[in-house]
Amino acid sequence: MQTRKFISFYCPNCRILNVSSNSVSVKKTIKLKNSFWYLSIKENFLVLNCPNLELRNFENEILWTLSGKDFSNIYHNNDLIYCNLPESKKILLFDAKTGNQYQSVQNLTLRGKPNKKNKGIVDNWLDTNRKLSLFDFEKNELVWTNNLRAGGNTYFSDNLLIVKPFPKTDLILSISLLDGSNIWSYQLPLKYNWQDSFGENFKGKFFRLIGIYNNTLWCVLNSGVILGLCTENGKVKFELCHPTHYPSEYRIEPGFERVNTYNRNAVIDGSTMFGMQGYCYWEIDLENPLDSFRSYNIENSCKTHNISLNIIAGWNNSEIYFYEGGDSNRFGMLSRIRNEIIWSDEIFEVKGEFPAIRYMNYKNGLIFLQDKNKVLHVIDPLNM
Repeated sequence: MQTRKFISFYCPNCRILNVSSNSVSVKKTIKLKNSFWYLSIKENFLVLNCPNLELRNFENEILWTLSGKDFSNIYHNNDLIYCNLPESKKILLFDAKTGNQYQSVQNLTLRGKPNKKNKGIVDNWLDTNRKLSLFDFEKNELVWTNNLRAGGNTYFSDNLLIVKPFPKTDLILSISLLDGSNIWSYQLPLKYNWQDSFGENFKGKFFRLIGIYNNTLWCVLNSGVILGLCTENGKVKFELCHPTHYPSEYRIEPGFERVNTYNRNAVIDGSTMFGMQGYCYWEIDLENPLDSFRSYNIENSCKTHNISLNIIAGWNNSEIYFYEGGDSNRFGMLSRIRNEIIWSDEIFEVKGEFPAIRYMNYKNGLIFLQDKNKVLHVIDPLNM
């Protein structure tokens, strides 16, 4: 039986945020008797919400603690900790070293980690309808407010903010970070409506914004079509769906030229986009996207390790860390160089449970995995 090196925590509904350390070492098992909801790692310390907000070291010593508040959405930035208080619609800022409160902002909730200039996209609750706004935490003032409500992920591009407006699912807007005005919009035409193999009809929708590279916003539709939009004017620069280089057994069925749902689990790393599903791994060189869409059949490797490619948890220059999901308790590492699975493992205690693995992330050489039993495992894959 393998000897594991990991840290375990009991953690109902844990969410992993902003693992930013370059020197975290896994030395022993630490068990916290009280439950926590959020975790972040900065240098060699854990920031926990359990339900008190605490800073602990890996010897399980509490360095500071704050109690009596229902913290949500915790972010690290510039040695500050940002927290939402959702019930009171308030943002609190704390000094990450001491826990001392640095700032309090009323009637706002933070939508994501602020940028390096301490400006953050917020929901503004000045009336009954929340409105998208930009807040400058250094000057403690609203920069602008836009009347739209954003849904899903957002992306910055130079002086632009690109969002999917809620409740629209077929529209993308670009907003000026300078004054909040709308710069351009792109709405999906009817040609992206599609039909699956069972004959069910679907309206074309933006499934996810993937990211920005070289002034191109990459996004994937619910059909699996990958679009590249110009960030300056919103015009379509690229449309991709099926690989240009693929195994001999790959087939494009008639009527499915714009359907390939294997593309929906996609990420961008530098100039490379890649994704995985089932026994398929694919990648695209974004410097030459029209002629570099390559698909690989990983079936033999998957069967050897008794796992399917499904949910990407993280990556580095040479490997991708993933888990299957559902009632599978297995997770693994795929080589981006050899295009095969080179390592896999399982959480024995949740075999056959659903969901066996609730969440997994890979940052700075460590795997963070939460299982069905609400235990968080921090695993060093190089020492497995």
